[in-house]
Amino acid sequence: QDGIPGYSQIVSVGNACQAPQLATITYNETNDVSWVTWHLSDNCPNYILTQNGTDLYSGPENNFMYVGVLGGTIEVMATDINNVLLVSPKVTAERYTPPAPVAVSAPRNLQVPGSDPDGDYWVVWTSSETNGVTYVLTENSVEVYRGSETSYRVSGNIYGTYDYMLKAVKTGSADSPEIGPLTTEVRVGNIDWIDVPAGDSDGSYWVSWAKSATSGVTYTLYENGSQAYQGTSTSFLVTGKGSGNYGYTVKASESGSESPLMGPATTVVAPAVRSVRRIMVPSTDADGKYWVSWWPSRTAGVEYVLTENGSQIYQGTGTAYRLAGKGSGSYTYAVKAIKTGWADSPELSGTVTVTIP
Repeated sequence: QDGIPGYSQIVSVGNACQAPQLATITYNETNDVSWVTWHLSDNCPNYILTQNGTDLYSGPENNFMYVGVLGGTIEVMATDINNVLLVSPKVTAERYTPPAPVAVSAPRNLQVPGSDPDGDYWVVWTSSETNGVTYVLTENSVEVYRGSETSYRVSGNIYGTYDYMLKAVKTGSADSPEIGPLTTEVRVGNIDWIDVPAGDSDGSYWVSWAKSATSGVTYTLYENGSQAYQGTSTSFLVTGKGSGNYGYTVKASESGSESPLMGPATTVVAPAVRSVRRIMVPSTDADGKYWVSWWPSRTAGVEYVLTENGSQIYQGTGTAYRLAGKGSGSYTYAVKAIKTGWADSPELSGTVTVTIP
């Protein structure tokens, strides 16, 4: 081998080159590069690298870089300087897959409001169990926050639906699993209540409702499904209603957004029975026996309901009722007139004090 430029070892012809050892292929996904590396041969300074039998590299280095994923069967052998005199056995490169980085712990308890009336609200969460992480929050798949805090204030969102996802990241570790999505709907604020009288006798009454948290809204009131009012007031005077049942619902709207309907609240309009004109109850009694009587209503066809200390003791068409067996004490009696399809009359009441000797 003397006289061959660059050849630094004297190897006898016929002696085999020692094969390189521990040939490995490592793929770096970050920069899309495959590296083939191997240990040096002890007695031959040159190497030939092949892919499926085709030469990829020939030279003195014990590594080779390939852009992309290097597939197929990769083999390396050591040779003399001329690649013809001495050749080692081929060594097949083993593919090395580095262990996946350990993922950081996911944040927990992501919370957003289900709805919001003004587009200004907080997204909050509980911290990851891994120290030193950075949180990445997305809104409708667009990153809106990256940092170490465990809350984020949203402001200026217009009416619409917003989905939030959250993960924790840390250099040198795999990202945590994402949590979510949780959704906030920015829309006109709810109306929390609507109120009408339970009954009415003259067909004229007020319907009122709570104010929406969204400013500048218009309210629409429906009566039995048909629009009865639209405007900015939170009450409406109903007039001229005949006998019947009336159900009311209301919603708020602004710039194309609407609150859910609140209601129904129902009232019954019916003519009122005329009142019992007088009730007669003795003011005192000494034996526990006495009569309670009343003057009749001027409405025909009524019945009377008599109560004693709030509990009903009589219903019928009579205008008097006899009590007996009462012990010492105070007894209050109230009477009203009722009629099917009509509103009850007001009650009249009186009290007796019984003192048994």
